[in-house]
Amino acid sequence: MAIKVLHIISSLGEGGVERMLAAFIRGSEGRFVHRVAAINDTGIFSKGLPPDTVTALGRRCRIDAGLPFRIKRIINEFSPDIIQTYAFTGNLWGRLAAALSGRKAVTYERGTAAAVNPFFDLIDRTLSFAETVRICNSETSRILAEKKSGIKKTTVVENFISPGNGALYEPSSDGKIRIAVVGRLHWKRGAFLLPQIVKRALERSVQTRFIITGSGPLKEQLEKDLSDEISNGTVEFTGRVDDPETVYKRSDMGLFLNLTESFGNALCEFLARGIPVVAPDCDNFPFLAVNGENAVLYEKTARTPYRFVNVCGGGIRKGLAGDPEIIAASIMKMISDLGTFRAKAGSLRSRYLKFSAERYISEIGALYESLLFPEKSVK
Repeated sequence: MAIKVLHIISSLGEGGVERMLAAFIRGSEGRFVHRVAAINDTGIFSKGLPPDTVTALGRRCRIDAGLPFRIKRIINEFSPDIIQTYAFTGNLWGRLAAALSGRKAVTYERGTAAAVNPFFDLIDRTLSFAETVRICNSETSRILAEKKSGIKKTTVVENFISPGNGALYEPSSDGKIRIAVVGRLHWKRGAFLLPQIVKRALERSVQTRFIITGSGPLKEQLEKDLSDEISNGTVEFTGRVDDPETVYKRSDMGLFLNLTESFGNALCEFLARGIPVVAPDCDNFPFLAVNGENAVLYEKTARTPYRFVNVCGGGIRKGLAGDPEIIAASIMKMISDLGTFRAKAGSLRSRYLKFSAERYISEIGALYESLLFPEKSVK
């Protein structure tokens, strides 16, 4: 009999976890019966899901006192075997609704932005009574959950990605080296660093073009700051694309700036396609990339005004971002021997095949079953 799962999330709008949840629902039909309570709106990734899968709750304001009761109504109607919540917003309102229903939730933790905020941390600790286990998407995420927020019941289930096909690579027609940035254009993703990085890199190498893919709150300002570069063709903004392969196949190397991600989906998708990447030497990224082979990893040294944490070498460090000068130098290091980096990245592609949807569905299913049928679990 299929396990009934209620997913509580802010939205199925643009984002890695949102895209992954939609793919999980599509890929696990038959094993699970899914329902999604979207706190804000349905979002773009709800398209193509079975009818009536997603219910938009239309949060009326930041503190919507009636929201947990609307979620509780869905819990009572759907009667799920598992209540699964996602990220801070979903974890907050979902655990409240679960508690009101006399239930507990499985929480999914990702990112590091909230872990340094004392108010968020207090809420997280207070509501931990309403969760059975916390799913962490990497060892980095587990370290934060246990050391920073005091969460004891944790398990690691790594994300899944779209592995793509390295054979789709299209060489540049004008000989320029194309550097791709893929992801949401948000401060948490390090997008505010882009203008300084781009300008410094172009000063060092005129045979370079940046392809910036994604949308987000910083897109308009970034286009304004890089208007000259857009005009002369050294920077291209594609906006959000439905098929990221259109960008990956014309990328010679990648640039990953995320400041708060504890797994690194875009980084992993570059590497799975044999595309070498410049990325931070913090969080989960040193576990994914091989410095000097398919990546150049730079140290995060510059303080930022934003509140988040990094996990570096197993220790927790507050509010670090990359220095644009160091990042530009790292880009030049890769460009200087790009052929070797691409060859090594191609030979290491098989390392990332394990991040498959099938593996993720199997591990999540095993977790759900261990919670529902503990007597059958292997001790």
